[in-house]
Amino acid sequence: MRKILFLLLSTLLMGTTAIAQEYEVKGTVMTRTRNPIAGGWGFNKPTKNLYDAYEPGDPRRQATIINPTDEQIANPAEEIYLGSRYLSKKYALMNPDGSYPTLSHPTRGELNRKMIRYADVLLMYAEACCELGDTEAAKGALEQVRFRARHGNPDILPPFPYGNYADTQADLRAAIRHERRVELAMEGHRWYDLVRWGVAAEVMNAYREQESDAAKAHMNPFVKGTHERFPIPAAEINLNPMEQNFGY
Repeated sequence: MRKILFLLLSTLLMGTTAIAQEYEVKGTVMTRTRNPIAGGWGFNKPTKNLYDAYEPGDPRRQATIINPTDEQIANPAEEIYLGSRYLSKKYALMNPDGSYPTLSHPTRGELNRKMIRYADVLLMYAEACCELGDTEAAKGALEQVRFRARHGNPDILPPFPYGNYADTQADLRAAIRHERRVELAMEGHRWYDLVRWGVAAEVMNAYREQESDAAKAHMNPFVKGTHERFPIPAAEINLNPMEQNFGY
């Protein structure tokens, strides 16, 4: 059983906005990033829908997603079993110059898993303020995230309201949700956000309909009211009699 420890300090490996990382009981950093480059498998993959969700010029797209035409793709003609040809870059083992590090073992990468970042805290605060009607505080927190992302470029990522968003509470809510999607992409937040917002069935089933028939064969339709929760393991129910979650 692993033990989770939170470091309220940034580390060089995690970047300046990360404020917590994960350790195992014995004290070693959890490392599940993989190498070699020219092959492999994975399930936490970005979609074209996510790729297209970034605003024009948003540098976070390039920092988050490897698209099928990037030079980092070793064998672009290889068949993709399920999903798109887009890959996550946030946990890709790459040096700043685009080269790849030499590892002592394919599973021993130097990237820590980000448990929480300051941007996540700001966006949680923005969401809470928006729901409580304090839209000015929500806008301020949202702007802090976008200000960092634009990296001094005044021509991209304008402050709210922008694009098709009007200066209303409903559109501010939508903008904050969009910002969480693009800022925290591939970091394990999206599913829990969709469930918390009550839109998991709508979003997940819409995504399934866009997939190929081969992929759909491995993807059951999302059942609203059931699949938002996981089943309680039988071993736990045997040890402590309790009702199984609805639908299982």
